[in-house]
Amino acid sequence: MVRVGFVRWLVECGLIPQNHGMSKILFRLTPQADTYHSLVKVWHGIRSELEEVDIPTVAHEVSASELTYDLKPAKLMQHINILASELADRVVNYCINRGIVDYQGYDKAAAVYIVKTSLVNAAIANRSDPLERETRIDLVPDMRACIEERQRAAEERQRAAEEAWRQHQAEWEAHREEREAQARVEQEEYEKANKVSFDLLYSMLTPAEAKEAKETHWVTIKTLMGDFKIPVCAHGLTKLYVEGKYKASYCVVFADHRIPCGDEVLMKVALLKTDPERFLRVANKFYEGNGLWMPR
Repeated sequence: MVRVGFVRWLVECGLIPQNHGMSKILFRLTPQADTYHSLVKVWHGIRSELEEVDIPTVAHEVSASELTYDLKPAKLMQHINILASELADRVVNYCINRGIVDYQGYDKAAAVYIVKTSLVNAAIANRSDPLERETRIDLVPDMRACIEERQRAAEERQRAAEEAWRQHQAEWEAHREEREAQARVEQEEYEKANKVSFDLLYSMLTPAEAKEAKETHWVTIKTLMGDFKIPVCAHGLTKLYVEGKYKASYCVVFADHRIPCGDEVLMKVALLKTDPERFLRVANKFYEGNGLWMPR
């Protein structure tokens, strides 16, 4: 016996001799009752409701005939697997389409696997269920209990989620002052580090370069390749001018973006003053065209 949703199906299987040296491989699934009283979803326009209906059922079978002397164990198992898969898929779809399973959240693939496995195991053991059937089985109480349990579980999940959110908010509020104090400390440390980095930067520049940096927020470094204009800001593009004409832009930044701005500018200044070719090797090159920055 195997269940599909709330419905039990009686399993019959066998290898039946036939005329002319043939054998018939048979699988049959017979519902335990002729009629099931079930809940079926009925649509009224865009609104649906569950209604109680009586659903008559029929048995399903599949079979294949083969020459008896050709039915070696491997070939017999091949037929058994093919027929079991076909019958399992047919019966599960039949139950779903007829409305005699709890279709809400029903795992069709798992049901097909369970039915197929039961059929294969019955064939291997040469076992069939006795045909003890009933006229009518009422599924409605079990289906309603299942629906109520699902609703209760959904409400419990919702309650747990709301409780977790309230607890999170309470913990967030409880540590608000601590976070704000930590943020103030981090901001003070950053401002202090930023000031130290700019003091170091201005000390490494010539008086003219330092004045230019403070007044225009650019530092011009003259090299044999041309004039490099470095922006005094974080993650800015360094521009190259040759004889006063713009040629390209270069992007060089620290891997750690938390490095103070003054240190980043000083890194570019030091590279361009000591080893401009290395600066060009490590930089990403861009050029301005039609209002867009395009990599090259």
